[in-house]
Amino acid sequence: MKKYKLILLFCPLLLTMACNGQNSESYWKTQDVTKIDGKPFHGITSSYMDMIAEMRIHLTKNSDSLMISYPYEKKIKISEFKSLTNARIKDSGELLDSVYEVKVEGDLLKIKFVYAGTSQDEKRFSVNLVEVDKDKYGEEVAQLKKEKDKILSLIKPIDFSKLDLSIALPSYFMEENLGNAINPIQLAEELCDMNSVRDLITEITTDFNFKSEIAGKPSETYDVFAIENTEKINLVVANVGKVTFNSLELINRSKKLKPELILLTKNANHDDLQALYKAISSNLPNAKIETKGLPQYGSEKDLIDLDDFISISFIGDQKIVKLSIDVSLDYYTKNGGDDMVLSYDAQNPKAIKKVFEHYLNLFAKAKVRLYIVSKPFDETLKTDENLFRERKSIEYYQWR
Repeated sequence: MKKYKLILLFCPLLLTMACNGQNSESYWKTQDVTKIDGKPFHGITSSYMDMIAEMRIHLTKNSDSLMISYPYEKKIKISEFKSLTNARIKDSGELLDSVYEVKVEGDLLKIKFVYAGTSQDEKRFSVNLVEVDKDKYGEEVAQLKKEKDKILSLIKPIDFSKLDLSIALPSYFMEENLGNAINPIQLAEELCDMNSVRDLITEITTDFNFKSEIAGKPSETYDVFAIENTEKINLVVANVGKVTFNSLELINRSKKLKPELILLTKNANHDDLQALYKAISSNLPNAKIETKGLPQYGSEKDLIDLDDFISISFIGDQKIVKLSIDVSLDYYTKNGGDDMVLSYDAQNPKAIKKVFEHYLNLFAKAKVRLYIVSKPFDETLKTDENLFRERKSIEYYQWR
């Protein structure tokens, strides 16, 4: 009888301990990323897995839910955790990486996922996290956030209203973790701009350093510095008058010299487009004018040659300023008919500007690229056909 009473007394305690065991929190941080079959990976797949590892995911597991503390804060049920990046391939909407299991195995918490961007038959990978104690976890998360805030505090808008090249290289480009602080999944989003999985798999990554090798001249090395998509963290990197930009690219021959090329990019509305055009026109009133991509009739009168961008260049004595605007098929569909092709005297700057202004006025919104380029560097680009070939960038395509 006494034994029975003892069991009754201990039952509530055992139930409490069981419940606490099921709901106890555990703290985890990224150790590495591996392939399910244990084999090595290369190329863009290796770059992608480096991106995942460099996210430095810190999370808390509590029963069937996760609380991610870094690189962003989010609480989610394990059953609802579908992707590490939530990046989707443009043409299909397919997730670039798809989480299919989150499970503690031995000493590791494994987030297993399928990566669509590899050409290998085995597409399964695992983010492996190691457990840390609560105090150390809190210290590491606080330090990571502090480092991130320090980098972001260095980003101040640069005023390019004079459209010149006389700026010093911003100090934040010297920060090793700049890209991760701004957008830890930048590579995933860039890959998803590919038109298909096949394009994604065959995409070639290149170094941002490149050489100019012109016959008869010593080779010169240029460095590309880029900061992109800072709208994700509500930061502006540059402005021209009241028009602000969240993406900036500089090409420098030396960190101590002024840039040879400045590229500002944004998704602009009608007012922004008009303001940029007016700023360039007033800054270079006597410049030579050239355009590219304006609609024109093909070899047959009823066929119209269309390009995927239109641009206007203002060529001054020391610099060239170019405004390039992406044009979608939808734009031509909405603005077709009599307005599609306007004839003009290609030797008359006023006529050229008038026609460009006509097309410019038809845009409600569009992606715009504003280039400021030194005349010597432009000559280098014209002379050295291989200079940007490895980069295969849309920016270079539109510049040339």
